[in-house]
Amino acid sequence: MSEVQIQNLPLNGRNFLELARLEPGVSVVSVTNPGAFGNNYSSVSIAGAQYLLTQVSVDGVVVNDRMNGGTSQNFSQETLQEFQVERFSFDPASAMSGAGGINIVTRHGTDNLHGAAFFFYRDHNMAAYPAFVETSSIQTHFFARKQSGFRLGGPLGKDRIFWFTNFEHDWQTAALAVQNNHPIFSKLDVVYPSPLTFNQFNLRVDGKLDNANSAFVRVSQDKNHGALVPADK
Repeated sequence: MSEVQIQNLPLNGRNFLELARLEPGVSVVSVTNPGAFGNNYSSVSIAGAQYLLTQVSVDGVVVNDRMNGGTSQNFSQETLQEFQVERFSFDPASAMSGAGGINIVTRHGTDNLHGAAFFFYRDHNMAAYPAFVETSSIQTHFFARKQSGFRLGGPLGKDRIFWFTNFEHDWQTAALAVQNNHPIFSKLDVVYPSPLTFNQFNLRVDGKLDNANSAFVRVSQDKNHGALVPADK
C-alpha cells in the first residue's frame, strides 16, 4: 500500500493497524481501553489464526505483543509510508510467524521541504450509547474524540541527509457499560467514563552513504494514558 493511499483512507481512530482490514481474510479487533494489556488497542488475525501469531514489524524491528497479540507500540497514520500484509509467508525477511505478518516502513524526508497540519473531531452524535437504557451518566460522559497534529520533512544536506518528524495528540472520552449476566447482580450494573489520551512522536534522519547504500536513525514515542472513573448509574 502506497503513501498516497495511506494518507487518504479514513481509518477509525486513525489507528495504523486498521489498514489490515483491506486485505481479504484479515480481521482487526479494536478496543477503547485495553486495561491490563498496555498499548494493545488493536489485534490482527490472519486467516482465522490467533492474534498472537500475527507479527508486526516497523522498519524491520518487531513491535508486536507476543503474549497477547497486537502491538506494544502505536504509530500515527502520518508516520507510515508503506504498509504490507503477508499471509502464510515463509520469507526470511518476515522472521518466524505461523500465520503471517504486517510490515511497515516509516516516512522519510526528501530534498523538498514539505509539511501538513490536521485536526479531526468526532462527537457523540456519531456514536451509539453503550447501554440499552439512557441514563444521566451516559448523557454526562458521552463519546467524543479530538485528534490534532502535524508532519514536516526536508533536507539537511541536499541529496545527502534528510529528516522527517511528526506529532499527534489524541484526546477521547467515552462511556463504558459494565453489565452482569445474572439477574440477581443486575442491580450492580454501572456505566463508567473511559477517558484516553495519546501522544505519538516520531523523528527520522536518513543519510545517503553512496549510490547503493544508506542509513537512518529513528526515534519514536508512544505515550498514552487511559483510566476508568466511577460514575453514577
